[in-house]
Amino acid sequence: MGKLSRAKGAAWEREVANRVRAALGGENTRIRRMWQDQQQHGNADVFVPGFHLEAKVGKLTNPRAALRQAEDDMRKEGLIAIAVCKDNSPGGGVPAFETVTMRFDDFLELFAALVAQTGPHVVGARGE
Repeated sequence: MGKLSRAKGAAWEREVANRVRAALGGENTRIRRMWQDQQQHGNADVFVPGFHLEAKVGKLTNPRAALRQAEDDMRKEGLIAIAVCKDNSPGGGVPAFETVTMRFDDFLELFAALVAQTGPHVVGARGE
């Protein structure tokens, strides 16, 4: 991997960490990019308690491969593997395509916990 690709990946990892932290109110300093551990196999790109986040950016990312990498890299049981991918913007003012990929059973577990905590109404519905 070239120097520019590594820099682009590091910038995306920082952005993911910052956006997750902001979504949680900006106070959680435990959410961070794991730059100091990048040389060690098995560490998440972004540390979020309870999760293993693998961040990928490029021309056309492969979310399934990124999720498999997150699952393969997990050293602890009980973490939820998540791939956060960003495809390059095609240009012309079109934003980059960003996705989150996880196992459906993990999604159901998180969704059930969210509904149990907030009630059956639609959480974060667009337009509200």
